[in-house]
Amino acid sequence: MTQLYIFDLDETTGIYSSYPNVNDRVLLRPGFKETVELNNKGEINMVVATRGYKDYVESIKKNLAEKGIELKCRIYTEQDVETELVYGFYKDYRKIFTDNEITHPEKECVVIGDLLKIGWNEYYTQEQFMQTDFQLIPNLLTTNCALNDHPYPYWNLKNLPVYVVLPRMVRNSGGKRMALNMLYVLDVLKELYESGDNNFAAGFERTDNKGIQKVVSDELAQRLLNDSILQRYVVVKGEKENWSELEEAMQND
Repeated sequence: MTQLYIFDLDETTGIYSSYPNVNDRVLLRPGFKETVELNNKGEINMVVATRGYKDYVESIKKNLAEKGIELKCRIYTEQDVETELVYGFYKDYRKIFTDNEITHPEKECVVIGDLLKIGWNEYYTQEQFMQTDFQLIPNLLTTNCALNDHPYPYWNLKNLPVYVVLPRMVRNSGGKRMALNMLYVLDVLKELYESGDNNFAAGFERTDNKGIQKVVSDELAQRLLNDSILQRYVVVKGEKENWSELEEAMQND
């Protein structure tokens, strides 16, 4: 069984311009370039699932390629994942599961997305994210469109994949734009997978990693679907040393 990482695009992996011009500035989450290289070498299995239109995604791929970053993974766009039933909260991952021969999503894959806001605060800082107790206030993950990558429960309701929550690109107390390193995130997820004997959901129950908060909540499904469908969240915080400034992708010489 090969684990599958399903990444959101904007903010989760970087900040992009929609125009494929060599002068466009691309700011990547630290460690994301190396993550792409790991995928290209077959050492991990990743896809991207975004609400962006196909033309927008193609422009990003072209812009990255001009800067020496070849995004070879499959990218699923708005027409693949959007569901109008509960717009802005859920995505439909069924095509991804079928294409990648995923039969037990809760065991074999994780969804990785960024937290857009804490409460009504769209400009939260690194310190605010690290100090927030999401176990105590789980509805911070489900209200105000704070997260919009929840897996829609079309399949067996017990088989929802773990939702890995990263902070969006944020400022620290010194005003620098910071993000958790994606290689650190991959290490956390590798530990999660292995601690569950190659099973993300089982690893969620067993891990005691101090760099994460584990949250289980049915609040979103109760509110939008009138059903008690539990979602597991892994909120990745890490330590200060696991954060660094965004990396600018430069044009190839």
